[in-house]
Amino acid sequence: ILSAQFVNSGSKIISVGYDSSVISWQLNDEMIFERELWEIDCPFTKQYLDELPVLNINNNENILTFEEQLKQEKINKQKKDFEPVLGEIKDELKTLRTNYNIIRDKAETASELEKLEDAELIVDSKQYESLLNENENEINKIRKEIKYENIGKQLISRRIKEQCWDLMKEKLQMVKGIKSDKQVTTFPILSHH
Repeated sequence: ILSAQFVNSGSKIISVGYDSSVISWQLNDEMIFERELWEIDCPFTKQYLDELPVLNINNNENILTFEEQLKQEKINKQKKDFEPVLGEIKDELKTLRTNYNIIRDKAETASELEKLEDAELIVDSKQYESLLNENENEINKIRKEIKYENIGKQLISRRIKEQCWDLMKEKLQMVKGIKSDKQVTTFPILSHH
């Protein structure tokens, strides 16, 4: 702050900074001054402000205003507070890159059947979970088809057994010798009810 002055009413202070900013400061109503307030002319007249460059006010556009300085300080503090988290994220990314490169190298050296395209190497965990769910749904669909196919085969097998095997008077039997390789089979005979 280059200069500060009470406003005639004594309820505000006006300040001028080296960055050419003019700030009005509202005073607390509970403030009590031990001295009397004298009414004086505000020094912030055009003539007074024109004389300020003599006091080294730099009109360079690169100089931050008070508000910009506060914002910049806040940003710098947030950056400093975020540095440990940023370090962890960088380490995790480094690990992911290393793992990805290992997997890609394995895919390149794999046989044609096992080989994966670059697009098939999934890094995105959401996409990975989505594909896992999609695969699980497909597996469940195939399991259901196989289940019904097996039920159908069991039904056909039971009907064949009921209509052929169970209706036979003499079932097919085979006797094999213990000491010789000879076999004796009986022929099934259909029973007549």
